[in-house]
Amino acid sequence: MSALSDDLHLRMSKKIAQLTKVIYHLNNRNEDIESDLQELSDQYDRDVDQLQQETAAKIASLTQQLQQEQQAKEQLEVAVQGLQAQYGEDKKRIQVQLDAHKQRAAEQDATLQAAGRRESTLQQPKLPP
Repeated sequence: MSALSDDLHLRMSKKIAQLTKVIYHLNNRNEDIESDLQELSDQYDRDVDQLQQETAAKIASLTQQLQQEQQAKEQLEVAVQGLQAQYGEDKKRIQVQLDAHKQRAAEQDATLQAAGRRESTLQQPKLPP
């Protein structure tokens, strides 16, 4: 019986060794998977952080550009209003000058006509009655 017991002990030892190898292999495989998963998670976190930073930078840049465009628009609106006001003032001033020029021309015309009538009456021979 001792031979049977020795044979059983040997087979049991082999099985235990096999199971130990399987457990060791599965444990190593599990550790590798956990390591890969952690590395993938870390890479994902880094990618998300990078995207957030890039997006924040783009938003800041576009916000600054929008503010500059709004300031330029406001400056243009002020300039346009100033030009419109200046145009209105110039138009009124020129209209006043034009009216004054027309008035002087009318007065000169009236003076010339009156002088022409006087001269023509002086040059007409007087007919005896």
